[in-house]
Amino acid sequence: MRMRFLLARTLRSIPYWIYRAVRLLTRPPQRDLFPSSEMMESVRRILLIKFDALGDILMTSPAIRAIRRRFPVAEIHLLTQTGVAPLARFLPGMDAVESLPCGFLLRGGRRLRRALAWVPASVRLRRARYDLILDFSGLFHSAAAAWIAGAPVRMGFYRHIPLGFFSTDGFGHFYTHEFALDENAHYADRMSRLAAAAGAAPDAGGWRLHLTGDLREAAARLLAENGIGEGGGPLVAVCPGAKWPPKRWSEAGFAGVVDLLQERGWRAVLLAGPDEKDLLDEMRRACRTAPAAVWPPAPLGVLAALLEKADAFLGNDSGPMHMAAAVGTPVIALFGPTPPWRTGPRGSPFIPLYAGLECSPCPLYFTRDRCERGHNYCMDDFRLHDVAAAVELSIERRLPPRRARPAG
Repeated sequence: MRMRFLLARTLRSIPYWIYRAVRLLTRPPQRDLFPSSEMMESVRRILLIKFDALGDILMTSPAIRAIRRRFPVAEIHLLTQTGVAPLARFLPGMDAVESLPCGFLLRGGRRLRRALAWVPASVRLRRARYDLILDFSGLFHSAAAAWIAGAPVRMGFYRHIPLGFFSTDGFGHFYTHEFALDENAHYADRMSRLAAAAGAAPDAGGWRLHLTGDLREAAARLLAENGIGEGGGPLVAVCPGAKWPPKRWSEAGFAGVVDLLQERGWRAVLLAGPDEKDLLDEMRRACRTAPAAVWPPAPLGVLAALLEKADAFLGNDSGPMHMAAAVGTPVIALFGPTPPWRTGPRGSPFIPLYAGLECSPCPLYFTRDRCERGHNYCMDDFRLHDVAAAVELSIERRLPPRRARPAG
């Protein structure tokens, strides 16, 4: 057992030792100094790197649009992780989306195929001959990808990266220019800071996805298969999950709200992620009114089109919350460890429910399953009727008439 622990610890330190070697071979980046205008005017091929969760990528979309406006004739590629690439293709402003599996080093090297996938990818990145690279993630593998691609201008953030004993202040030697990351700003504004360093004017708009007619037709069929047609009362999409357990309200709470809404004559459809089958089953058992539920999960593009058809979205601070905002659906979301002024959606009507405890923002929510105080006060103490009232308020603001859907 001790040998396994030591092996895992050694593998987790690999990024540190690789970066230490790079530091010996490269010059330090220029900190908070903008690239020259001559370098920016010669840019023809751009790589944007975002190896993060679904919601993080959607919150980066204003920065991506700003880069497109700054470089209207440049060829712009996005490099992201495999799981979110299918949806990233519907973000405006990009010519191509590339994907790579991520996290193989920091998870102890258990998946060799993830590491091997980087060999041909590294060759492709190098051959692409990008002129400008912006790393919006600031992680080891995103910064390393920027360095491997080898563009003359490589821009990223500097910040403290906790790696246990091997903690570092970022991976700046992988870049040519690095800029401060304001942890107190909204996530979208942090990403726009890097775009501004490349000369892009800020984009004050929200998240947007360009969906196709095929996706909308697939979403309509999926709803019909689950007993939800075009007629009937307002439709509420309910997503009780979130990547990190401390960000979740209780299944019983969501079930109670669903029952109240359906008893009023409204309709609810339950949604869950690939790893949330047990969560979905538990919530369905807790409901008295037998709401529709989509399982297995739809492809991300179809899920976005389904959310577009809903009159409101109810859920936690999560990727689906940002997807709903990106297609213009009103959002009612419960926040606890993360405050809405940091990660709330933009671009659609939004009602945040937030306890605002003194311990929020919580620096530990992504490191454990429960609050260290033994009770998840910031999420568990929401009152069922307050949440239901917020949903009712959101929908009543829109009725009548029911909103029209854009054509294909």
